[in-house]
Order: sequence, then C-alpha cells, then structure tokens
Amino acid sequence: MICACRDPFMPRPNARIFGIGQNYRAHALELGKGIPTVPNVFLRPMSSYLPNGLALVIPPISRMMDWEVELAVIIGKAGRYIDAVHALEHVAGYCVAIDFTEREFQNKESQWTPGKIFDGTLPLGPALISAEHVPNLQALALSLTVNGHTMQQSSTSDMIFSVAELIAYLSQPTELQPGDVIITGTPSGVGHGRNPKVYLKSGDRVVATVAGLGSLDIRVD
Repeated sequence: MICACRDPFMPRPNARIFGIGQNYRAHALELGKGIPTVPNVFLRPMSSYLPNGLALVIPPISRMMDWEVELAVIIGKAGRYIDAVHALEHVAGYCVAIDFTEREFQNKESQWTPGKIFDGTLPLGPALISAEHVPNLQALALSLTVNGHTMQQSSTSDMIFSVAELIAYLSQPTELQPGDVIITGTPSGVGHGRNPKVYLKSGDRVVATVAGLGSLDIRVD
C-alpha cells in the first residue's frame, strides 16, 4: 500500500521521533569520528516535524543550517524487547526524511539536542511506502542535491547498524508504539563535513531521494 496523502502519517500527540547519529561509516569518518559500537540516539520533538509541501524557514539566529538525507522508519506494531530477527515485523512502512540540523547549536554542548529541535526542520514524505514494497532495505540508494548539485550519494549498505538492529536496540529501554518514527542516520557529504564548510541559505532548493520511496523537494526561506 502507498499512502499518497499530504502527510506520510498522522502523528499521535505522544509519538516519538528517534534519531540515530553517525550511523554510516563514511559519515563517521568525514567528521573525524570513530565507528560507533552502539547506536548514538537522540530525540526530536514532534514540533520539529515539517508537514509535506512547506518550506524550511531558517531562523534569524541560525548561521549553520545543514542537510542530512535519511531513510525514515514508521513503526506499525507495538513491541518491547524485540529480537532483531523479528524487528521488521513491527514496521508499517518507510519514507524519505531530511534531518535539517543547526550545527552551531548542535556543537554548543556535549549533547546534540539543541541543533535537532528547531521547529519545522524534519520533512518526511512524499508518501509512506508499506514495508512489503521495500524488499532490499539494506541496499537502497539515497542522495541529496542542493540547487541541483549532488552533495550526498550513498546506499543503506553503508549503515553501521541495520534497521532491524536499530529497532531491537530502541525497544530495550522503551516500548515502541505505532506512529513512532526512526530516522536512521545520514551518509557522508553533509555541509559541516566539507572543506570549506557549506550551509544552507534562503533561496536554496534541497531535493532528497531514496530509491523506491520517492523524493522530497524542499524550498529554503
């Protein structure tokens, strides 16, 4: 089933958005980090969700807004202490995400939260593709362009922790619920990892694509 509604899912008031940092080998290396031995988990509030069709508005206090194309997982069946072997049975479907991140605020402290909680910085879409229509989950090509220039191009095969492993890990401290979202990490090519560093500005156009899931086309205001 493909949900072609304006939003890829209807968020519950208490739904969680789980983010995973540095989950692609090449991305961890471009940031000068080692390969994580456990997932780096952070939470995004639902207020950071950007409904489909709206522009990314860069706040006046932001000087380092960056891009991150990601595969997003929408949980469809509740579960606690899930075994990785059965983890994908808990997935309703998948969609494209762009984890827009304010790097200056992210790097102000040891926790990543400040750079990840800006309102309207997490578009999801363009549709929810049901799990049975995504057979090669760990071999999906994904890419991101800014103003037509390719900035990120990789595959989910470069993930350090697979989608099944992430679901199993997150279900240990908390029961995953239908409507919960997991954004599974980004590949190399972010603006903050470049020399010189590059950040978004008003007038830019960002297009993120995951094979089989479609593209998000986001205007920057």
